[in-house]
Order: sequence, then C-alpha cells, then structure tokens
Amino acid sequence: MFNDFPLGNPCGKPYEKEMQVAIISNALRLFETAVSPRTTEKTAFVWDNNNWRSKYLEIREEDRERLQQLGRERREDRKNLRLEGRTRKE
Repeated sequence: MFNDFPLGNPCGKPYEKEMQVAIISNALRLFETAVSPRTTEKTAFVWDNNNWRSKYLEIREEDRERLQQLGRERREDRKNLRLEGRTRKE
C-alpha cells in the first residue's frame, strides 16, 4: 500500500479516523488478494498541500558537516557488523 504522504504519516492524516481506517482496511485487503510478492497499490487519498515536499530530504548548509559525519559513522558501524557476520552484504 503506497500513500504519497509526508514521512511519519503512513496510515493517513492525524485525527482523520475514517481515512486511517480506510487505509488500513485497504492494506489488509491487499494482503488477502495480492497474487505475487511486491504487489503495490496506491491509495486514492491525497495530502491537503505539497508544502512538505520542499523540505523532504532537504540538506541545509549548516547541517552538511554533521550529516557527513553521521554517514561516516554509519558506514564504519556497518563495516564492523559485517566483519562480525551480523548484517547482510550490501
């Protein structure tokens, strides 16, 4: 089930119970009716506006160094986990 919504809102808009129930119901129906792996359906629901899109994956200059450092740390952690056999190969 695919919703083109801002991250953190996979089941619909906050406090919109009818939408949330419909999305969950559609997802459960898809579990029952999908004939092959990776079957995906897009819901008919839309977000009120697209303002969230301009912030999605935004990297501000003041965050660049911190994000680069986090990336280096993550790669080092993954490397160590692979050496220990605790993660899949990428």
